Amino acid sequence: MVDRDHQVLRTIAEHRFVTSIQLQHLIFTTHNSDASAARTTRRVLSRLERWSLIRQLDRRVGGAIGGSSPRVWQLAPAGARLVAHDGATYRVSEPSLRFLRHCLAVADVHVLLQQHRAIEAIEDVKVEVEPQSWRRFTGLGGEPRWLQPDLAGTVLTADYEDRWFIEVDLGTESLPVLLRKCGHYADYRASGQEQDRHASFL
Repeated sequence: MVDRDHQVLRTIAEHRFVTSIQLQHLIFTTHNSDASAARTTRRVLSRLERWSLIRQLDRRVGGAIGGSSPRVWQLAPAGARLVAHDGATYRVSEPSLRFLRHCLAVADVHVLLQQHRAIEAIEDVKVEVEPQSWRRFTGLGGEPRWLQPDLAGTVLTADYEDRWFIEVDLGTESLPVLLRKCGHYADYRASGQEQDRHASFL
């Protein structure tokens, strides 16, 4: 396996479910044309599928970047073991449509952030996918707590460093859930942890 194969497996592991076109935009970005990138993406994914490292879902779901019916991939048990290096036993399962749509929407946002690299004024783009995007902090009562955004993004220019915590909502969460999430952000801001690390709050 080459480094790019490992990158494909890690990306699928990060997002749990991801489409061929999302993988193309995240990984196969040095080709001279979209057609060339698409051919290489299909060839690599077909090889990893033959090696039983990844598998296609029976269900296809559209997305902002993925089109009307893209192929959706997840790690096969052998691929999950290869990424995790923990010797555990892994099983594959069909996700609920709601969870699948959420995972693909988060991957869409990841792609859109990475595409900012094409803007001349932008020097770098960094994206953390959960759980790397999570922040552990101490609550007002001294209890350990977690802030769990879907993504954390940083865009660097010569003059600015713009940072975001990103929550992807497809209109499926209730108002109490959304208010509770807002409260988590307010509590994290009050902890001062992010300000100590970056001299500002996102």
